[in-house]
Amino acid sequence: MIEVRMSETPIRATTTGPLSPEYTLDFGLQVEKATLVLRFLGFESPGTTPTFALTLETALDPDTNEWFSIGKFDSVVSAGELKKRDFDGILRFVRGNVTTLTDATAASFMVYGVA
Repeated sequence: MIEVRMSETPIRATTTGPLSPEYTLDFGLQVEKATLVLRFLGFESPGTTPTFALTLETALDPDTNEWFSIGKFDSVVSAGELKKRDFDGILRFVRGNVTTLTDATAASFMVYGVA
């Protein structure tokens, strides 16, 4: 097993859509499965019902537009929440795609685990 982290520092999302390429993980060709944790750190300028959700996608080549969903962490609504999930079907590269960011200007989180 290897330890993996999308980033050594918190990731800040201000909109929905794929995360910046700097947060794309390269698992190589030997890894098909990973157990990952979403550590939600909090919202900026939250309203009354902020929500955040992150889907993970995989591709063989990150420079193409051929990304496939491998699963979604359960939605989070407050700082300190941890969500753990097993992901399989990893081709090589994995990126995060913010699918929900409502009632807040930004969200901060980390993704890490083992493969």
